[in-house]
Amino acid sequence: MAKVSLTKAKVEEAKAEIGATGKEITEVFRNQTLNSGRLPKNVDPRYNLIRKVYLPEDERSSSQMYAVPCETLMDTTGSEGKNVDNFANNLVVAYNYLADVLPEGSVLKICASTFGDGEDRFPFQCGSFASDECTLINNLARLYPERMGGDGPEDPQYGLLYAAYLTLAEIFELGMKGYHFTVTDAPAHGYFKKKHIEKIYGNDVFRAFRENLSVHRNTDINMEQLQHLKMETLVADLKRLYHAFVILTGDDNDAWRYWCGIYGKNRVFQIPSIEFLPQVEAGIIALTEGTRKLDSDFRNWLKQCNERSISAEHGMLGRLRFGYASKFTDSLMKRLEEIPYAAQRDLREACCSQTRLGSYRSPQAAQEVLAGLRFT
Repeated sequence: MAKVSLTKAKVEEAKAEIGATGKEITEVFRNQTLNSGRLPKNVDPRYNLIRKVYLPEDERSSSQMYAVPCETLMDTTGSEGKNVDNFANNLVVAYNYLADVLPEGSVLKICASTFGDGEDRFPFQCGSFASDECTLINNLARLYPERMGGDGPEDPQYGLLYAAYLTLAEIFELGMKGYHFTVTDAPAHGYFKKKHIEKIYGNDVFRAFRENLSVHRNTDINMEQLQHLKMETLVADLKRLYHAFVILTGDDNDAWRYWCGIYGKNRVFQIPSIEFLPQVEAGIIALTEGTRKLDSDFRNWLKQCNERSISAEHGMLGRLRFGYASKFTDSLMKRLEEIPYAAQRDLREACCSQTRLGSYRSPQAAQEVLAGLRFT
């Protein structure tokens, strides 16, 4: 069965339909959001309190196929404010890198979400998981990076909350995990405020927590419990459902120490800029899936990707920095050695011995099956 991939032509067609040709993607609806004071519904969590990630029947040519959710939660404060535009500019490359390293039968569904500071107008925004150019471009275009604040702690915890407690996916019911990447250059405040929860999610969020209990299997969450929820507990719950990592842009030592303390050193990576994000995510997924090995072929592929990223970031002058590409590749290879190799493949083999892959295809079935599955 052929793997799903994106094409530049269809991305440009989707951009043309919304008037984004020749523009940065986040500029198309920026004034509309600013003037209305409201996020568009397709990126406002209040209108999609429980995300569902299932492979539609018209995309399922075999009962063995399943959707793999991969979320990139991006910092859009201060110097990170261009992250969404850069993500959009690299959309085809990023999706195809990731899809190419997944095993046969799995269909990549990606989602771009953003976070800022809790005091921002829109501290957390999130589109849907998708694998087609039109949906992805429409989601990215309606994100509103506020680009406020400096280099102090930010508030990604509101986005991590959504992934850990308010997402329902068929891959969870099969006993496997999705992928979650947090991209930032700063530590997190790591606590929740009532006014921020209500601003982001509205008043029905605690009903949604209760409805999704069979997934996150936490005790019934109320506001008092949420205000005392520790970052370490939140990330531990996130890692039950996702292979979760932090990608730091830059070399802030405080951010490095903070996130290593929360996620573990083997789940924190540093990159020079977001242009390097696609191949780092793909490398992590390839090794976690067990579809690639850390050999010379993998290193050569990674080095070529890094050279392309340098050229994209610096133009012709970037070619003078290809020596840096080799150095960064060697450093990245050493860091990738610390990832548990084939962790997803091990989960897949374990779950296939208990349930037939593809036996459960609905949110209702997931609610019934999840209670009997073990997460590691």
